Amino acid sequence: METLPDVEVLEIADSSMDREQDQGMHRLLELQQASGLTSEDHAALFALSAIYQDGLLRKAQALRVAVQRGLRPPLTA
Repeated sequence: METLPDVEVLEIADSSMDREQDQGMHRLLELQQASGLTSEDHAALFALSAIYQDGLLRKAQALRVAVQRGLRPPLTA
């Protein structure tokens, strides 16, 4: 992350999960609460959760670099 140009760091910091993936994950979470998941649904939810978590980690890393470079203000508690 530290070697990326400023523009790419900011793009990653502002990124979000693909809309189709996000909708699929929400649908599966609702299904899980309502009636349970099939093993196929469970596998799909696991995969989408991993994508979501990886995205959050990349966003956090990019935000840290953006703050270090003075591209973004530090977050306050």
